[in-house]
Amino acid sequence: MFSTKMKKYLLVQFLLIGMVLASLFLIATKCYIWFDESFTINLVRRKVPDLIRLTAMDVHPPLYYLAVRLCVVLFGENIFSFYLTSILCYGALLVATSLFFCRYFSPEASFLVTAAFCAIPSMLMMGPLQLRMYSMAMLFVTVSFYLAYIVLYHLSSMNYGRSRRYLFLLALSNVLAAYTHYFAGVAAAAISFFLLIVFLWKKGRRKKMFLTWCLYCGGMIVLYLPWLPVLFRQMSAINGDYWIAPFTLDSLSSYWNLLFNMQPKALRLLLIAFYLIGLFLFFLRFKRDGKNIWMLGCYVVILLWFAFGIGYSCIRTPILIDRYLLTLLPLAWLPVLFGYTRLSSKPVLGAALLLLTVCFVYNYKASYQERATYSQKGLRDYIAANASEKDIFLHFYIQDLSICEAYFPEMEHYVMDYADDGQAFRYWPLLVDCHELSSADELPDTDANIWCLNDSCIPIFEEMGYQVDYVKAGAQTFFQIHK
Repeated sequence: MFSTKMKKYLLVQFLLIGMVLASLFLIATKCYIWFDESFTINLVRRKVPDLIRLTAMDVHPPLYYLAVRLCVVLFGENIFSFYLTSILCYGALLVATSLFFCRYFSPEASFLVTAAFCAIPSMLMMGPLQLRMYSMAMLFVTVSFYLAYIVLYHLSSMNYGRSRRYLFLLALSNVLAAYTHYFAGVAAAAISFFLLIVFLWKKGRRKKMFLTWCLYCGGMIVLYLPWLPVLFRQMSAINGDYWIAPFTLDSLSSYWNLLFNMQPKALRLLLIAFYLIGLFLFFLRFKRDGKNIWMLGCYVVILLWFAFGIGYSCIRTPILIDRYLLTLLPLAWLPVLFGYTRLSSKPVLGAALLLLTVCFVYNYKASYQERATYSQKGLRDYIAANASEKDIFLHFYIQDLSICEAYFPEMEHYVMDYADDGQAFRYWPLLVDCHELSSADELPDTDANIWCLNDSCIPIFEEMGYQVDYVKAGAQTFFQIHK
């Protein structure tokens, strides 16, 4: 299957992928978390039935959280366990990309695409380096698109048996995507619709291919059937008061920025120019063959994805935000990279690899520095060094509660009952171990410290005769309250 040349290319790529993954774990040890990540940590601490019940109420599907929980069970509750799922999914995406392009395109194309997937800013910084499901969603959606090509490849070779087998794998990958993120499910549906277009476009056996496609869709529905009522219930529960902002034409700029989330400005402009030139080369040399049609399908899938997201947001209620596009980010780059490989020019490919290497190095350095200097580091380190398990937290905001609960689960957490509890937080009392208070007077009488992140506590506790000490640790300010 793989020639000697292909094996040499793959060996080099796998070594580089291993180095990239090891470097990502090094960044992950510089742990800080933001609200969505704290949601992940607090959720995977629940027992499996509670975890599934909570995800069925008002969050994303459960597959990613179950995978993280499995890692925690196997390796204990530590930074390595929490990040393992995201980084391994990213590594699996890089390996699958190397193998796919080496087998069906060329070793040079495999090297270029894999390098690009290591260097695309948002893909690197918002996928494996976050405790969220985007890395897993990218893996399943991209693998589904690869499988769609393999289905069409064997179909064009009249190998219907293999085509059906890969169609089954495609259905499975699509369902896994839908169990990972709802908009990954939309992407899976868009890939299926693109496949139908190609089936009907091909001459001959259209009736049989349409029947095969219907059976394939029926199989996906059966596999997703346990979660389908949850999907419909959550879609009907979302209304205009939900936390997602209405979609406007100005919102489109944020999706464009996601493609080139790069600083400094000069490097960002180079990346934009690289993208536009590659896109021009792709359409300049476009042919009506299987590879070009499949590459064009990337944009068909993206357009269908946007059509659903924007249409539903405008007609019923907003459901689309820019970071959901991460699930399709690899597809947005594939035709561009394919355009460069069609040149078969070593100097051009060398220059492209140099640019991508510079992008990776800069993004890696920026991510490392961001984590090393993040303001929450001071909060975490100071309280860990100066607090005891008898100390308690008082919170005025749900986000503070969720983050501090993730950092300090052994401490008691209290929250004011008038804290923000809109639709985005409506199930937090079930998720986080805390006690609700209508006033600070209801706090238990304690000689231990009371910690608070909000200055609203100052007049309350001063009136109660407590001493309120202002603490600044790094860039974070908070309050230590004691008798």
